[in-house]
Amino acid sequence: MAISTELKVGALFFLGLGLSVWFTFQTSKGNNGKGELKVDFRRVARLAPGDPVLYNGVRIGKVASVLPVLEEGEPRIQVAFSVDELAKPAVLVGKESLVRINQGLLGGASMEIMSDGGEQINAANVAALRSSDPASFDEVMRTMQDILDENRDGVKGTIGSARTALDNFSGASQEIRDAIAENRATLKAAIANTEKLTAELHDVITENRETVKATVANAERMTREIADLVAENRATVKAALERIEAASAQVAMLVEENRTSIQATTGKLPAAVDNLAAAAAQIRDAVAENRQDLRTAMAGVASFAPKLDRIGDNLEKVTAQVAAGKGTIGKLVMEDTVHDQAVSVLTSASERLDEVKPFTQGVSQLKFYAGLEGGGNLDSGTTRGEAYLRLEPQPWKFWHLGLSYRTAPSDRNVETDDPDKLPVDINAQFGWRWLPDDSIERYRLSLAGGLIDSKFGMWSEWALLRDVDLRIMARMKDRDREPDDRRYEEGDFMLRATASWRVFDRWWVIAGGDDLVGDKPGAFLGLRAELLDNDLRNGVTAASFSQ
Repeated sequence: MAISTELKVGALFFLGLGLSVWFTFQTSKGNNGKGELKVDFRRVARLAPGDPVLYNGVRIGKVASVLPVLEEGEPRIQVAFSVDELAKPAVLVGKESLVRINQGLLGGASMEIMSDGGEQINAANVAALRSSDPASFDEVMRTMQDILDENRDGVKGTIGSARTALDNFSGASQEIRDAIAENRATLKAAIANTEKLTAELHDVITENRETVKATVANAERMTREIADLVAENRATVKAALERIEAASAQVAMLVEENRTSIQATTGKLPAAVDNLAAAAAQIRDAVAENRQDLRTAMAGVASFAPKLDRIGDNLEKVTAQVAAGKGTIGKLVMEDTVHDQAVSVLTSASERLDEVKPFTQGVSQLKFYAGLEGGGNLDSGTTRGEAYLRLEPQPWKFWHLGLSYRTAPSDRNVETDDPDKLPVDINAQFGWRWLPDDSIERYRLSLAGGLIDSKFGMWSEWALLRDVDLRIMARMKDRDREPDDRRYEEGDFMLRATASWRVFDRWWVIAGGDDLVGDKPGAFLGLRAELLDNDLRNGVTAASFSQ
C-alpha cells in the first residue's frame, strides 16, 4: 500500500513537535538537579523549581524544589537547589553572606547569593546563610493603593495647587513680556552702554599696552635681581645660620654644665621669696625710723618754692628789657640788621648740614645717659657703687657700659688691694625693650645681658607705672678669688630683686632684697642719678654763658 505525500508530511510534523516539547521539558523544568543544598525563607514570591540560582549576578545552578516545612514549631519555606560542579569551587560563602529572591518585572524569579568571600559552598554553611524576605510586585501595588486611599484628599489638593501654580506662572510670564515691552528702549540703551564701556576698556588697555608691558618687565627684572641677591648671599646666610646653631649648642652646653647649680638655685627660690618679704619689712622699718628726716627733706623742697617765684619775676624783667631792645640780646632780637645776618648764617649752616646729612642720620637718633648708682645690703654691710654710660641708638635698643666698686661684708677681714691691679669691676650689657605703652610713654619690658660686676649675668625690668620699675638681676658670684680678697663672694648665684621710684626728674630711690639665694640675704637700699645728653649740652651752654 503506497503512503501518500500528505501522510508523510503530517508524520514528520508531529515527530518534530514531539522532539521540541521533549527538549524544552528537559532543558527548562525537566532536570533541576538533586537539590543537595537547602536554605530557609520566611516566605517566597513566584519562586518555582527550575528557576536559576545566581552567585553575585552569575548563574551557577537551578532551584530543585520549593516546599513548606516546620522548624522548631515555626512554618518556613525550604528551597532546595543544586550548584554546577564546574562552578562549585569558586562559590564562597561566609558569615556576612546573604541569600535573597529577585523578581522579574515580566514574571519569573531567581534566587541569588550575595557574598564577598568565605569557604567553599556546602550544606552546612548554606544552612547558616541569612535570608531576606522578598517584596512581591502585588504587595507593592497594594501598598501604593493604600497610600493613595489614605491621602486622597491631599493628592487632590496637590493637583489643584499645581494647576493654580501653572496659571500663576502663565500670568507672571505675561507680566514679564509686558515689562520688557514697556522698557524696551531702556534695555536697548543699557545694552548699548555696555558695548560702549567694553570698547572704552579695550581702548584704555590698547593705549597703555606699553606701560603694562614695561611694568611686567620691571617685575620680572626685580624678581631676577632678588634671586641673584639670594644666590650671591647664600653662603653668608648659611654661615649665619651655622653661627646661630653653634651659639645654641654653646648655650645648651652651658646649661648642662651648670644644671646642678641651677637646680640648687631653683630649690632656694621659696627661701628667696621669704627673704624678699623680710627685706620689705626692714625697708618699712627703716622708713619709719627716718620719717623725720624725710619730712625735713620735703620741707626743704617746699621752702625752695619762693625762690622759684623770685626767679620767675627776674625772668619776666629780663624778657621785658629784651622786648624794649635793650642790651645785646634785645638788639639781636629787635634790629633787622642782626636778623638778616643771622638768617644768612643759618642758611649757610643749613646748606652745610644738608651736605653732611647722609652721614649724620644715624647719629641724630642716638641718645646717651651718664649716671651714678650706689647702694648696699643692710644686713651684711656689703656696698656697691657704679659710674656708667648708657647708649641708645634706638628707643628699643641700648648699650650699658660702666665701672663698679664693691666692698666686702662688714664681718670679714680683707687684705689691702694690690696697687698693680685694677680695683674696679667692668659692666658691659646689651639690652632690648618690648611692649611700648603710650599711657606711660615708656616700654613696659626691658631685658639685658652681659657682664655685671665682671661676671656673666642678666637682668629684666618691668615698668609698673610711669615712675616705678621692678627689676630682677641674676649673675654668677665672684668665688674664684681668695677668701681674704675684698671681692670674694660665697655661693653660686647672686639674685637681687629691687623696685625703683623716681622721686625727682633724674633721681631714683632703690629698695628691695639682696643675695636672696645666698647665705646672707638682706634688705637693699640705694640711690641712682642720671643725666641725659640734653642735660649735658645745657650744662655746657650754661658754663659758656657764665664765662
